[in-house]
Amino acid sequence: REALRRTEARFAPVCPALGDGALTRAVLDAYAEGFGYGTDGYARLRTISVAALRRALGRSAFARLGIDDPALEARAGAYCQRQEDALLRTREDARDILNTLRRALPVGVITNGPSALQRRKLRRTGLAPLLDTVVVDTEEGWPKPDPRLFARAAQRFGRRPGELMFVGNSPAD
Repeated sequence: REALRRTEARFAPVCPALGDGALTRAVLDAYAEGFGYGTDGYARLRTISVAALRRALGRSAFARLGIDDPALEARAGAYCQRQEDALLRTREDARDILNTLRRALPVGVITNGPSALQRRKLRRTGLAPLLDTVVVDTEEGWPKPDPRLFARAAQRFGRRPGELMFVGNSPAD
């Protein structure tokens, strides 16, 4: 969302229809309607590339906003990607924490979202090689927090779900 906010700030002076949260809302609505759980597009999140997903969301968002400017759409999409890349970071001690944990027990991630995007984030942060397994909801076909995702993670570890510990990434978890 921060990358979208920055993209709005950068491009609203050129195209006011992109400002005041409009682009963010349009992208989120496009995602929910085109790729949300229960839509035909949800299954595509297992295989769609990051670039193809970005193009589809950008095209839909611009159409929703009544903007017919493929060049602006491409520039805004590329800018948003650069902002996401710049914002993507882990805690400085994340690698040390994961390495310490892995000496005592297997460590994995259960995540939701487009498979290629989630796996790209794990690679870019350097966390992927520190994980014993990664369970992505779109690869399994069940949205987080569906209990079947936790059962899948347990299966990969050769354990029962009750033998796993889940650490969330938000105060609500």
